[in-house]
Amino acid sequence: MKRLHIIFGGASVEHDVSIVTALQTYNTLKDKYKITLLYCSKDNDIYVTTKTTPADYIDKEQLLKKSVKVAIFNKGLYKVCGKKLKLIESIDCVLNCCHGGVGEDGSLRAVLDFNQIPCTSAGATSSGVCMDKEFAKLVAQSIDIPVVEYMAVSENGKIDLEKAQNLGNNLIVKPCGLGSSIGVVKSDITCLQENIDVVLHLDNKVLVEREISPLVEYNCAVVRDGENLIVSQIEQPINRNDILSFEDKYISVDKTRILPAQIDSEKESLIYDYTKRIYKHLNLNGVVRIDYLYDQSNDTIYLNEINTIPGSLSYYLFEGLGITYTKLMDIIINNSSVKPLQPYFASTILENLKQIGK
Repeated sequence: MKRLHIIFGGASVEHDVSIVTALQTYNTLKDKYKITLLYCSKDNDIYVTTKTTPADYIDKEQLLKKSVKVAIFNKGLYKVCGKKLKLIESIDCVLNCCHGGVGEDGSLRAVLDFNQIPCTSAGATSSGVCMDKEFAKLVAQSIDIPVVEYMAVSENGKIDLEKAQNLGNNLIVKPCGLGSSIGVVKSDITCLQENIDVVLHLDNKVLVEREISPLVEYNCAVVRDGENLIVSQIEQPINRNDILSFEDKYISVDKTRILPAQIDSEKESLIYDYTKRIYKHLNLNGVVRIDYLYDQSNDTIYLNEINTIPGSLSYYLFEGLGITYTKLMDIIINNSSVKPLQPYFASTILENLKQIGK
């Protein structure tokens, strides 16, 4: 039985969503793999835990007291014993369920690559690009995928008013590096600076976009299986408000999506093409969900964002293709990857320097 380490949590506004995804995955795979649960605290410390229900994670302080603090090092998992590390077990594969934060911005993947540990998610560089919505837009534009007109505002928060006015009076303000619709607000031009200042409390860079109206949203996931890409069904989120909120996604008991989406074949083909193009161009790995905005006023589909660790790992988008949650996890585990070490080439540089030194 293959040993699998599921890591989740971390310093992220999506911390609790990550817990739900990880426990869903654990309960799906527990009879097939030997699983160790790695809970990453809000301080990014890692603990081995045996807790498998969401209620166990409500009191996080008590949870940590009953868990074992560990470190990932040298292809293994080590218990932290004062100033020493004690090997607990080797690591065959890490299944990354950390939404946002270090789990999705490439930091965790970089640690695993450094220690030559295979991981199910995208590489460090690709993850970092996808996490930054401005960088993702720039990549999309480079491969001829439309993006909504926007401007980026950094930490100083000072806007270029003329540039903002060119986007129109009705605008969307969003954090550049957060997910789950957290911090996304509508604004008119008169309240723009005030809204930017508020959102900058959540992130150090903000995007201001032209508001699309009337708007339809579409989401599509994709996964690599060997040399082949499997593209999911397309879903059409249903939002109760003008913006699909965190509550709409994770708390509402109402129907939140149409699956498969009500979409004509031409738009469906275009979304499939964009999705595969992005996945290939960014050399992504694991399950990736790509979100799109359809502007009915000009009949254009725009890239919205790229999610390299989507909620519930987007398993439900593949079920209509006959791919179960277990099968989808098997695919990403079997296709887990690690960045290869660069070869070392012997040279005479040091010998030459030694001779010069003489």
